[in-house]
Amino acid sequence: ERTAKMENTVKKSRGLIFTGVFGAIYILVYFIIGVLCMPVPILYLIMPALIALAEGPVYMMLLTKAPMRGSIFIVCMLPAVLLMATGHIWVIIPTCAVAGILAEIFAGIGKYKSFKWNTISFAFFAQNIMGGVLPIWMMRDYFFANYVARESGVEFSNAVQAITPIWVLPLQVVGIGICAVISSFLARKIFSKYFTKAGIV
Repeated sequence: ERTAKMENTVKKSRGLIFTGVFGAIYILVYFIIGVLCMPVPILYLIMPALIALAEGPVYMMLLTKAPMRGSIFIVCMLPAVLLMATGHIWVIIPTCAVAGILAEIFAGIGKYKSFKWNTISFAFFAQNIMGGVLPIWMMRDYFFANYVARESGVEFSNAVQAITPIWVLPLQVVGIGICAVISSFLARKIFSKYFTKAGIV
């Protein structure tokens, strides 16, 4: 029994280490894409989908190396911490929290071993990125008057307003989900050896 507890402790410790490693990689990719997209209005708008498209391999490797409850939620909340630290609106916090909880639930259904459920999990996880852009529609006047115009300039603010009618919001959500699914399949192709070793089918 003592040996089993020690093995369980070691397993959890390794899982936390891998959570930290892939969390750092996730934020690095997130930051790079953000820096490249932010100056251009149309890229700013499709940035969440591009991040979802790029992060699939990182997410899937997280599940192969740290298949335990809590790891997904921790990584999912990292953008909230990053964006709040840079002055973003509080909406990012509940958005990331809901996305993280749903992602945890769906990955847990397949016990982290089902590619189908892991893919569904990532499709929900990737919606955490919406927290950064939801104020475009939820708090439109405040967002453009007090955030975008201040940070990026009036010209940029006007350009983003022009390309974000309300019907773009559901397209954003669907686009992120589609990109997440595509990225998951790319991850399975790239890391097929690791998936097999981890027993993900």
